[in-house]
Amino acid sequence: MSSFLKRPTKIEKSVGVKAITLDDNRWTRCNIKSIALLPNVLSRQEAVSLGVDEAILFKNNFLTDGAASTIWTVKNKVVSCPKKNSLILEGIRIRIIEDICKDLDINFLRKNITKKELLSSDEVLLTSATKEVASIIEIDDKKIGFGKFKGTPGQIFKLISDRYNCLIEKHSIKQ
Repeated sequence: MSSFLKRPTKIEKSVGVKAITLDDNRWTRCNIKSIALLPNVLSRQEAVSLGVDEAILFKNNFLTDGAASTIWTVKNKVVSCPKKNSLILEGIRIRIIEDICKDLDINFLRKNITKKELLSSDEVLLTSATKEVASIIEIDDKKIGFGKFKGTPGQIFKLISDRYNCLIEKHSIKQ
């Protein structure tokens, strides 16, 4: 089954999204995409029931995935996402974001990310097929960021999102 993919609007992107953190109760071979996505669905359902957009999953205090996304941190202008391992489902946008960071001269790092690091990030991003690149502005009722920009999409998000949008437009099939 398929349906037309509606891209996020500029207004939706400018507002940002909210998330909660949950324990990752998926099996230990998350890198194998299978039909066994029930834990992801239940995590996402819990997020929606609490009025937020995504559940950010942790196993042994380390970031794994979002329920339906890849989660990124930005600290001191370094964009990071979890190291490739069997506890995460490698999102197809990781390589795209890595290439965008390289093009924009933004440092990119794959590393283990703790919950404390996530919550103290300058920015937190989410990538997925339906949200493309989104800024997470609040996690567990805590606003992300600093100063007057706390709780708003940050500058690194804007740079990456703009470049991502240009790539989509460049490679889109005109109807």
